[in-house]
Order: sequence, then structure tokens, then C-alpha cells
Amino acid sequence: MQEFRHVIQNSQGIYADLADCLVKAARDYESQMQLSKRGQKGDLKHIFSVVALGIQTGDEVVVTIDGPDEEEAYKEMKELFKQQF
Repeated sequence: MQEFRHVIQNSQGIYADLADCLVKAARDYESQMQLSKRGQKGDLKHIFSVVALGIQTGDEVVVTIDGPDEEEAYKEMKELFKQQF
């Protein structure tokens, strides 16, 4: 299992368009991926699950990746968060 934390810097948080970007990237991998904010969890492969977390600027999120291709998924998702969020 791979995990990283990230503080959201995007001025609008994670809104629908950015959530869609995350979901599309997550669906490229077999591994299960979760996004957590203050104990609430969402499946990174389902847009409504991500949007329902209501992630705002300054929120710390935790991304957890578990599965056969977790190392590759970890690298891509960490870079995506760094660049977009």
C-alpha cells in the first residue's frame, strides 16, 4: 500500500472538472484508490464520491493506493496533485 498527503493549493479546491481529471487518471490503474479528508473517504474512481468530499483550498487530503500497480499509480497521482492541486 502506498499513501501520500497533500494540502490543496488550488484557489477553487477540487471542483467537478478537476475531480473528473483525477478520476480519469485513477481509472488507468487496477489498484484501488481512496481520497480522504478529515476521516471522510471517497473512491478516486468515482466522480461523485470525490466531489461529495467538498474539498476546499487549504484542506489536507490523503491519497491511499493499494493493488498490483500501486507504485506506478502512486508516482502519477502524486505528480498530478503537485501540478494541479
